[in-house]
Amino acid sequence: MNSLVKELIQPLLEATTQTVALYPGKFKPPHRGHFAVVQQLLDKADKVIIVISPITVDGITAQQSEAVWNLYKTLLGDKIDIKVVDKSPVKYVLDTVKENPEDNFMVAYGKGEEERYKSLVGKPNVQIIDGGTISDKEGNLNATDFRNALQTNQDISRFLPDGIDYQDFLKAVTSGTLEENCGCQHSQPTDFKNALALLTKYMLDQGMNITPLPKLRIINNDVKNAKNILGRTAYYDPNDCSITLYTLNRHPKDVLRSYTHEMIHRIQDNEGRLGNVNTTNTNEDGDLDQLEREAYEHGNMTFRNWEDSIKNV
Repeated sequence: MNSLVKELIQPLLEATTQTVALYPGKFKPPHRGHFAVVQQLLDKADKVIIVISPITVDGITAQQSEAVWNLYKTLLGDKIDIKVVDKSPVKYVLDTVKENPEDNFMVAYGKGEEERYKSLVGKPNVQIIDGGTISDKEGNLNATDFRNALQTNQDISRFLPDGIDYQDFLKAVTSGTLEENCGCQHSQPTDFKNALALLTKYMLDQGMNITPLPKLRIINNDVKNAKNILGRTAYYDPNDCSITLYTLNRHPKDVLRSYTHEMIHRIQDNEGRLGNVNTTNTNEDGDLDQLEREAYEHGNMTFRNWEDSIKNV
């Protein structure tokens, strides 16, 4: 009789045991490599819990990481649970496994993290998985390069999962900032790179036609140019869609103003209005004179409007 009862209820017991995948990390910000790991976990687990570290890395907060994962979740489905933890993601994983012995677990670790989960090795209900490294033709994908690309307005398409819109990602990664949490309208910049990012977001929010965003080159060691009274400050190159900024011995606010000026040229390029200009001398070409007048006026006023929006709150 006992064996019969066991035979009858065993399938019910097995049906109530779930497999939970835990994926801890900084994710500042999450990229297509992280996205691919979650896709693999979803094939084997009933639920995937993404565990986000609370620390801020190079200006990317846990709230921004969470916002990006929520964007990715639109493609990954409802079996995803996203948690920003108060302390260490490692501790969260170890505690979760310990407190839920009835569940089966998969724990995916990132590069160099294997040693931190060695106490789980050998547990019958735990499978440790190497999250691995995702590469493309340009090399390994990592969050450090992703942050650098974001902060310098480089092309970030290689970091985004297929199906994620560039503009939607920018909206997600610029959400969850301190100013939004406190109810203020705009963020105060913390440093030059952060100011560039906030100024760019302002232009996007104003509906300015600046996408795809140009590559950004910052030259901070051109001594000869800095000593030249009429040296270069910045220029837009339509051939490779790039903005170059010369920053040596310049006030950051002046550089930001130059950046906004060149972004107006980006708009002109998008509208097909730069093709007939064959000189850099405004006295030789009436079209160039008008294009530069527009860049000075619209660029300066855009910068002033942004500055006023963050100073007068």
